[in-house]
Amino acid sequence: MKYILMKVRAPAASTGFINTLRLAALAVGAGLVLAGCSVVFTSSINGRVIDKEERENNNNVVGVSDARVYLYTDQAAWEADYNAYVEGNTTTLPDAPDRRPYRYFQSTTTDNNGNYQFAGVVWETMNSAYGKTADRKEVYILVYHPNYGLWKNPNPYIVVSDVTTEFPPMEIEDLYNEGRLSGRVLNWKDGKALANAGVNIYVPKKWSYTSDDKVDEASLEFPTTAAYSVNTDNDGYWTATIRYKKMGGHEDRVNKTRVRVAWNTADYRAGPSLNGTAVSGDRDLDGNGRTALEGDTNDWYLLSDDIPASTSSDPQTVNTGEITLQRYRFTVNVSGRVLDADDATGKTGINGARVVLTVPSPGGTEFDAYSQTRDTQNSTEEGYFNLGTLEWFVEDIAGEAYQKTGTVSVDTKVYLDGTSKPINSGSITTLKPDTAVYLNLKVTP
Repeated sequence: MKYILMKVRAPAASTGFINTLRLAALAVGAGLVLAGCSVVFTSSINGRVIDKEERENNNNVVGVSDARVYLYTDQAAWEADYNAYVEGNTTTLPDAPDRRPYRYFQSTTTDNNGNYQFAGVVWETMNSAYGKTADRKEVYILVYHPNYGLWKNPNPYIVVSDVTTEFPPMEIEDLYNEGRLSGRVLNWKDGKALANAGVNIYVPKKWSYTSDDKVDEASLEFPTTAAYSVNTDNDGYWTATIRYKKMGGHEDRVNKTRVRVAWNTADYRAGPSLNGTAVSGDRDLDGNGRTALEGDTNDWYLLSDDIPASTSSDPQTVNTGEITLQRYRFTVNVSGRVLDADDATGKTGINGARVVLTVPSPGGTEFDAYSQTRDTQNSTEEGYFNLGTLEWFVEDIAGEAYQKTGTVSVDTKVYLDGTSKPINSGSITTLKPDTAVYLNLKVTP
């Protein structure tokens, strides 16, 4: 559809002219008006955004979904918005809230196949290509996706009035490579698979390459947050597909990185005594001010080999090998009753007794509680005590066999009126973790 905008200037004032001269002047003016008409044209656009690498490497056309497409009819506005963008900073995008008024003409989002449409593209011209019948105009495109950044059309895009113009596919290149790695976690207790063990993967944000196209270990810069977390399966195996940024300043043949793999299973740790030089503890991975060597057990890590970019035609997987985790912390809840040994029924409880259970950690860790009355479902009972959750460490346990099961030696005493009383029955000398313990300690008042 075309709209003709008439731009008519008011005639200059005149005196003493006859009407015929006025009519002649108007006739000449009409010709000038027609020569200065502004015409408005409309059109529609169909286009598609595709992944450049997939087309080049795999001869596979893959549309980029959920990409934002901005249409410009003004070249200066298009270039200004492109130049204003700062990679990774969404506040510099053309449609960021604080960028108003917006410079683009229209915007839309690609569908699952990377397709986009613009309807009602409008432009006004004084010099249409085909008079008031038809026109053609160059327009400009910017495309943004979080994984691809901001791109502009490299070749001219021309629309023709009154038809739907099909643009050639616009190719954009992913900012990231995809890599694959795997590993396995074993349990020091029995050398078997440790299922459901947590694995954290730290992906560097910056690095460089050596002259022989290897990742320069000294150049790796890591964030303090793991990029990926996975768990081992029932056989102890884990796999992960990661994305890592493409580093500039090198030829495309160098697309690889290295990652740190750490383990975050509660109460378990890795270490040189279990895995030799395969693991290190000299880095504060999570930024809490401590390394593994300084007691942060979740900061034991291994540095992977170079992880190359993986494609559908070349799905390389880097195996990080087997890592053994040792359970180093053990807990159990201990409660029970203090009973009168002289009572033939064995049911009379003693309140006010102090129960002390000692774990022979360095210096001896004591856990104690006083016996008292407690309400039960149907009545009350005397002599109940609850020591709560007892904690001990593998270093507190003598002998490797006991360390692997978490069995620790303990000493139990009952005090009445400040005096230790012999325990006739119900006492224990060892504890195992995880299963709650209930004791009936019989003493003579």
